[in-house]
Amino acid sequence: MNALRRQPLPLSAVVLGLVVAAFALFANTGSALAHPLGNFTINRYARIEVYSDAIQLHYVVDMAEIPAFQALDGIDTDKDGTTSPEELAAYGKTSAANYAKNFTLVVDGKAQAVSAIETSVQRLPGQGGLDTMRIVVVYAAPTAKGSQASVTFEDRNFNDRVGWKEIVVRPSEGAQVTIDPALLVEHSNALLEYPAETLKSAPDMRSATFSFVPGSGAKAPESASVQTATSGRASTGFAALINKDTGSFWVIVFSLAAAFGFGMIHALAPGHGKTVVAAYLVGSKGTVRHAVALGATVTATHTSTVYIVGFIALAASSQFATEKVQLYIGVAAGLMIIAMGLSLFANRALRYFRPVADDGFHKHGIFGPQHSHMPGPNALAQGAGAAEGSTNRQIHSHAAAALTPSPSPDSFVAGEGSQASDMVREQLHNHEHAH
Repeated sequence: MNALRRQPLPLSAVVLGLVVAAFALFANTGSALAHPLGNFTINRYARIEVYSDAIQLHYVVDMAEIPAFQALDGIDTDKDGTTSPEELAAYGKTSAANYAKNFTLVVDGKAQAVSAIETSVQRLPGQGGLDTMRIVVVYAAPTAKGSQASVTFEDRNFNDRVGWKEIVVRPSEGAQVTIDPALLVEHSNALLEYPAETLKSAPDMRSATFSFVPGSGAKAPESASVQTATSGRASTGFAALINKDTGSFWVIVFSLAAAFGFGMIHALAPGHGKTVVAAYLVGSKGTVRHAVALGATVTATHTSTVYIVGFIALAASSQFATEKVQLYIGVAAGLMIIAMGLSLFANRALRYFRPVADDGFHKHGIFGPQHSHMPGPNALAQGAGAAEGSTNRQIHSHAAAALTPSPSPDSFVAGEGSQASDMVREQLHNHEHAH
């Protein structure tokens, strides 16, 4: 009996092993996003502290990478490419004044003005070489002794932006308050710790109401404490690997191989032109060279779309909120899909109603060249021209499919299926004429 020989592992098994190992390695290391809620969010937090002689408002704004990057132009007043402590302090004072304009604090039926007593601005390392920004302002408003008074606080800052919006009330020791217990619960520790279980349903609190007895409780502290962050969020997941101080050459190679594997898995998701490419290759009996060329076309256009959409979002976000930019991009993507569908419908309609001439001359599609599959002196040249035109149209179609940033996988798959059947029918039509 011949000894059993160990067969080498196929490349697909090696890649799959790398992907599984990478997933196991990074599954519990935290999100790869520098900011838990996304790199375009602006998050705010207000804590109302009740004292016998004052009400203090601890206000925190946590800007993710994109809004923090956009704010740098207004901070760097001398345009030297850096932000000095003086520039950050000036930005903090300006921000404190602007935030206060969107506050409404009513105590016992009277509007109370708040004054900033402490400010702090921090730039913290984020992802992709960008920083996040944390602005902390402590405001104070005086109170007078008397009977029980109602307090209403409303915050209108960043109402049009997606992000965490939290309001908390913290009475001082001995303060007599009547309040909804939910307002006493702290969820994010002043935006220093976002609980994972609530990220998908972040709070959206814009006002709070309670009552207290003025004069009850401890006196306000002489100096307000500012809650600052001690570290950023850059060293999480894959971002921690690409580090010139700790990442070795083989660790970087492994991370890139794992990223390549994750990319292949991502390509199996709906969209990406798979149905279009497969239908064309099968219908036209394409070679490996054709498959590589079409795959490269889809890859290049799909990847370039990420940069195009990113540049558009950055350019337009100076005029519109990021959420509106995303809405407009989604509408544009839908219009592109509708245009592709109308083109296919017009193509089918013209084929159905256009009669074929006796000499066999016809064309495929709206813009296809006139040609014939019948024997004749120019049949070979015309057939070659038609094949070349068909190939060019398929490549252009694949490029258009990959450039479409589909907001709905189902609608994209439906469009691809219609387009694929159109291509297969054309290839069968050519095959019948050839024989």
